[in-house]
Amino acid sequence: MSLTIEVFKGGTYVALQNVSLGAPILETIDGELDKATIKFTALFENVIDVLNPVRITAGAYQRCFIAADIQTDKTASYSVYEYVVSLIAPEKYLEKVVCPSMSFTNPNDSLLDQIEKALLNAEPVEAGSIPRFRLSDKAKTALAGIPGADFFFERMNLREILDGFLSRLDARCVVKEITDYDDIVIDFRYLDRRGNKIISLPASRKRTIRNIEYLGSDVESYAENALVTYSGPSLFGRRVPIYHPSPNGWDTFKTNESTLTSSNAVISTAFPIETITNFFLPGPFVLKGHYDAGHGGGEETLLILPRLDISRNVLDEETYNILKQAVLGTELIETDKQYQQNTIYYTRGQTEIHNLRYPIFFGIEGSHLANAANNAFWNDSQVQSVMQSAEFDWYEISSPYSGSTNISSVRFQLLYIPQVDAHLKIDKDNYSSGPSATIISQQSDRIIDLVRYGDNLRGLINRVGNKEIYIDAVLDSPSEMFDLGDYTEDGYVLTSREFAIYENDLEVRYTFTKDFNARSRNIGIDRQKRIYNIPLEYFRSDTIIKQYIVAHHGSPSVNDKVINQFLRTFSDGSRHITNALVKTYWQGGESDLFELPLIGFAAGNTVNLHFRFRDNYSAGMSVENLVVGGRKVIPNPYVNELGEYDEIEIKLFWGGIKYPAADELARARQLPKVALGEYDSNGFIFSQRYRRKKDAYEHQSFTICFGIRSAEPDIIIGPALIENCALWYTASPDLRVYVTSESVKYMPGDKIVKGVVATDQSITVNDGYISVAFSNSGVQAWAIGDENRNLYIACNDSNRRTIQFIRRKRL
Repeated sequence: MSLTIEVFKGGTYVALQNVSLGAPILETIDGELDKATIKFTALFENVIDVLNPVRITAGAYQRCFIAADIQTDKTASYSVYEYVVSLIAPEKYLEKVVCPSMSFTNPNDSLLDQIEKALLNAEPVEAGSIPRFRLSDKAKTALAGIPGADFFFERMNLREILDGFLSRLDARCVVKEITDYDDIVIDFRYLDRRGNKIISLPASRKRTIRNIEYLGSDVESYAENALVTYSGPSLFGRRVPIYHPSPNGWDTFKTNESTLTSSNAVISTAFPIETITNFFLPGPFVLKGHYDAGHGGGEETLLILPRLDISRNVLDEETYNILKQAVLGTELIETDKQYQQNTIYYTRGQTEIHNLRYPIFFGIEGSHLANAANNAFWNDSQVQSVMQSAEFDWYEISSPYSGSTNISSVRFQLLYIPQVDAHLKIDKDNYSSGPSATIISQQSDRIIDLVRYGDNLRGLINRVGNKEIYIDAVLDSPSEMFDLGDYTEDGYVLTSREFAIYENDLEVRYTFTKDFNARSRNIGIDRQKRIYNIPLEYFRSDTIIKQYIVAHHGSPSVNDKVINQFLRTFSDGSRHITNALVKTYWQGGESDLFELPLIGFAAGNTVNLHFRFRDNYSAGMSVENLVVGGRKVIPNPYVNELGEYDEIEIKLFWGGIKYPAADELARARQLPKVALGEYDSNGFIFSQRYRRKKDAYEHQSFTICFGIRSAEPDIIIGPALIENCALWYTASPDLRVYVTSESVKYMPGDKIVKGVVATDQSITVNDGYISVAFSNSGVQAWAIGDENRNLYIACNDSNRRTIQFIRRKRL
């Protein structure tokens, strides 16, 4: 009986020689993955690697696996390497694809529609591109016409999601063969299938050096309610603030009611607030000096501020609550004391400041906004300095804010430290080849229906603990074996078989389980419980779009806006990406264009730019003038009437490049809705359209993740390059070239530069690359660092002084 074992390498199957073990194979009917083991000898190492496809052929039997666990031994007395390789079913790879949270509730979708949406959403693909996961034609035919159900998958891998769909049919996903990790075909098989009736039953040292379970090119995790921090000097300590709505824009008060009034006005931010560091109001704020009649009378304008930061009088709720209420007649403006009547407050962890309403703003005691603004102006350092140096008899301050100020005309700008539910993907430094493989660091949750869950538990208790029969047999050919699902007259079902070929015999062990069942694991909320097409309840779904900035040796010019902005880290870091312009598309329609603030943060060797919509329906609220009814707040939907879209276009830009709006107040009222003509296209750093099937329940957010990597072993990326990257943070470091004449080399993980500042050193930034120059002799390695010796980038070859950066969509 012939046995052939082949490994797929270099685009073809290559037969392994000197196979010494008859490939014992374990196949099961339930959710356990099928397994096999092979043993062979070879003259070389690395004949096989984890995730390599392996095909086993014995007569008419043929089965494909992937290498999962490899042991290689070589002793001094033998000139060959002994391999023991554990194989596993190819669907194991689907566990390495961690998906964003997804829901599927469209009542018009079939189960086939839902699964194909999930395969598209598993990994973001550009518009016009084909996802690398697809159903086989046979699976499509079998699924056609089967109605869908409501499914909710939170932080799961692709195999869990597919098995969740297929549990509706008491089935599980199957991948028969993988020869191209960019084109993976998915099938399924029924767990409760019954085969042929069996008339009679015939009877008759390991060491793991790599394991697919822990293999990963990156690790993915969620850090809820996190704060963005920075290791270097900052005006705000280690915390990094962002602007609302943008560095050069103004916002207005909004409301969820039909008419905006002083009693329902709110500030709505994109992210929960940890601390408000600046609260700007437009002026003019005017300081005048007056002479009494005895000094000839008259007045003089001493100071005019076009805008004012009133953050001195904007407090967190805890601090506000311990302030005193001013007694009647107490001066609230010309004082250095803070009272509840001349301050306003926010609540930590909230995105809407509901406390900016009657009587906070326009109460009986007067306008808290006006009191806060005018008291902040009185205590402004410039005002105090002018009053101390001038010689007037008395001083007067004035501003546009008073108790009669119309709330609808007030503009403001915030600089605040946000809380963020960070979705991270951190690369492994020395993982440079092979397909992407993600591991996740936390468990997933699920919204369940109790009836279905009870049915699932019932199936479980009826499935385990039953009597089992084990039968060994020796056969002449694989064609003589019973198939999984075959059954006996008294109710025993063949649930697993383990077999191996030894010389000309096939030895097999059957496992029969009494009354085996695989009751459905579909425990999602039933769609009949839904009332709204666009539900009031929703859950978060964050999608990571991963790209790479890779360092090479060389100096070709690269006209890439992302790379050019990234290289500002080495020259002029005076700006960074601050906002996203977003537009969505669906069949027969499209959304407006929206400007959304984003949070940038560095983590590991990645730079992340994160933005999100207001909820599962709206990008945010605008104020629009109507002929009747005063001012109406307009929700800006980014979805169709079903709460869905098919594609999303994302443009990232820095807030400094923007055509000034003709009417800033009108523009502020329209935010987040904007017009593309307001922007200079040169300010768009990143622009791409992606396929993404959104469900009505999903409150979507996106993280654009740039992994900063080295493609050369002698180029070392330092942490300061990521932490000071001009993609996410505005920094102006004083960089210089350091050299060392010692034999000490830089290693991955180094944080501090070595050696001394080079003589006649310089750093030149070009399109796509940097070059360094220095005149020292005998140099072994050079590096770029700041005045505090923080390492940006290093090179262990002193003869190569130019490093090129290119952008890749995948490694």
